[in-house]
Amino acid sequence: MFDAWQFMAGVLPATLRAVAAQRSNPLPADLSYSGERSPTNKR
Repeated sequence: MFDAWQFMAGVLPATLRAVAAQRSNPLPADLSYSGERSPTNKR
């Protein structure tokens, strides 16, 4: 039971991060816009 929970808990966030990374990578326009807007707002 615990193994299954830990496995799912580790796979879910990993999958979400992988999907987000893959969605951001093939989109240069989105990356450029997001990267340009992020540092400006944070700094």
